[in-house]
Amino acid sequence: MRSSFKASSNYCKWNHSKLRLWQFSAYSKLVFLDTDMLVLRNLDHLFAMPELTAVANNQFQFNGGLLVVDPEPCTFSMLKDALALFETYSGLRAGSVE
Repeated sequence: MRSSFKASSNYCKWNHSKLRLWQFSAYSKLVFLDTDMLVLRNLDHLFAMPELTAVANNQFQFNGGLLVVDPEPCTFSMLKDALALFETYSGLRAGSVE
């Protein structure tokens, strides 16, 4: 999903793609892992976690490298509408999930 915000580099051009997770409504639960994650043991227990499970960077931000979501189109719509309200961890105005 292409960012609607101008960015000084290509880094932020596609950083809203994770929001598409909420469009996979054929599934009741999704566990998303970034490609730089290393899995060392079974991850089945993550499917029992509540939505939205993620690792906190601090009290205001979370790391989007591992996400547990319950995909719902209405949640996708709300997140898409809220994009203009958030700034990224890097300070660029590009969205909430990187």
